[in-house]
Amino acid sequence: MEEMIIKRDNLQLYGILERAEGEKTPLVIMTHGIMGDCGYDENSFFNGFYFMAQKFKAAGYSSLRFDFNGNGKSEGDHEDMTVLSEILDEIKVLQYVRDLDFVSDIYLMGYSQGGVVASMVAGYFSDTVKGLMLLAPAAVLRENCEKGNMIGVPYDPMSPPRVITLNLGKDFRIGEAYMRTGRTLPIYETAVQYTGPVCLVRGDDDVIVPLYSCEKYAEIYKNCTFHKLPACDHMTICPDERTQDLLVDFLKSLG
Repeated sequence: MEEMIIKRDNLQLYGILERAEGEKTPLVIMTHGIMGDCGYDENSFFNGFYFMAQKFKAAGYSSLRFDFNGNGKSEGDHEDMTVLSEILDEIKVLQYVRDLDFVSDIYLMGYSQGGVVASMVAGYFSDTVKGLMLLAPAAVLRENCEKGNMIGVPYDPMSPPRVITLNLGKDFRIGEAYMRTGRTLPIYETAVQYTGPVCLVRGDDDVIVPLYSCEKYAEIYKNCTFHKLPACDHMTICPDERTQDLLVDFLKSLG
């Protein structure tokens, strides 16, 4: 495990590189949800990514998981975070990884809002990303911003407040820029530009990301496998070993 700092504009993004054995290895870029962190160790609030990275490494895949701006150990204020700023974060990380001499192929894996970001970045870099893995991608966030209701907190979508406080296991704050830009995000329109293989996973008990929003992803991709996990919800999909096994099997199927 190697801690690293990747600079994006005037921000420092914190990341953890887990390098698999071998002179050349494929690498997975892992992106977390709307709040939390990249999963520093088994005791982290979001430890699912930690265990997933170990599974990848054991299977021969390096990984780089990082904190988006305003989250965890990365610089920035969470109130200033938007999906657009997170896209810029991942593009910078992808460009950094692309220049590493030991990386043979690049894969993207994203959870919840990180899944939306990964799907859009894959659309921008379809020629670079060999495979895409989406765990409960929260494309419904655009609909929520259009309606003015974020995880049960209502507001006027045409005149949003400077900040609202949400809770997904702990409180976190969302700023005005997020609510305003979220209403017009071209999520599916950008995602569809990715032409490579996709592994899509959603828990049947997910009450955050509706089934129809994942079905839309499955429809727009030409090469997508959609897995629906029983007895699994939005918060347990990452640490669930079934999810991790599905992702490893997907990677291995691509050679």
